[in-house]
Amino acid sequence: MPGWSQPVSDHKTLITSLRATLPTATIRDAAELASRDPGFDARNFGASALVRPVDTAGVAALVKFCAEHGVSLVPQGGRTGLAGGAATVAGQVICDLGGLNRIEEIDPFARVAIVQAGTTLSALQEAAAVRGLDPGIDLAARGSATIGGMVSTNAGGIMAFRNGTMRHRVLGL
Repeated sequence: MPGWSQPVSDHKTLITSLRATLPTATIRDAAELASRDPGFDARNFGASALVRPVDTAGVAALVKFCAEHGVSLVPQGGRTGLAGGAATVAGQVICDLGGLNRIEEIDPFARVAIVQAGTTLSALQEAAAVRGLDPGIDLAARGSATIGGMVSTNAGGIMAFRNGTMRHRVLGL
């Protein structure tokens, strides 16, 4: 099996193999990525492909595919971070977690929300407000910042001194 983590010369085979492995996922090649807005960092879309799984089984299949083929995998959420954590280069594959955007449960008595990684902060804030709750964290990028990205960077935002950062809000992964 080819090792695509080195400079990729056969992008077509990579894309074809990804589509065969993940038939329900959205898959974009490097040419399609070049036409999209990369967010704050132009390097966010330097990869050879972007895969947007629709469920955790798709994420697992993508991780397995990349491990078996020696492909570097870079997870991305809303691409609102400014530290370069979502930057990619040719030969890598982006796992866009935006397809995992469901709020599975909000328990107002336990004051716990179970959300998927691609859920935006604003979606969580709105769903919590209906139940008289507030997640206790806020960012200017609330409409595009995802919970998974916020957890991975320990985001704090404008309420961090008062309410703490994401690390103080996570019970489990």
